[in-house]
Amino acid sequence: MLLATMFAESANSATTCELEKTDLFIEIDYHWKHNESGDAFVVRADVTNIGENPAICTHIQLEEIPEDWRVCPSFYKECHISPGETTTKYFIIKRGDIDKTIYASASAINADKILSSKIAIPIFPGFLLLLGIACGILAHKDIKKRKMEQKR
Repeated sequence: MLLATMFAESANSATTCELEKTDLFIEIDYHWKHNESGDAFVVRADVTNIGENPAICTHIQLEEIPEDWRVCPSFYKECHISPGETTTKYFIIKRGDIDKTIYASASAINADKILSSKIAIPIFPGFLLLLGIACGILAHKDIKKRKMEQKR
């Protein structure tokens, strides 16, 4: 009976023990050309513990990744990030046909989820040129039509 009481008391104290909160900050950057489907590039994620307590079991991943893109690895786990420490993780991405704006997230057992700034993965520049020409032609026709109507 005494052992059962001691076990119950230690179990209760273990569940009431909470980790002290901390805060994280995340930045991302990318390298290499990645305008067309099939291009591979690297995204660097820097996670900094800006709080006063260690970050425990930090989960780092990229967000808003389209289904036709491949990311390796899909996420990272960092067991311990000391206050003021920065950990750098690299993701290799092979992009698909879909253009997307992506970002990274980081969270820990004792830190709320945070999001990085967003990186726009641009569409093929030739497409923008064609779109601009088409819009210019349509605008020119519309202006010409309005001038003809005003003369009547």
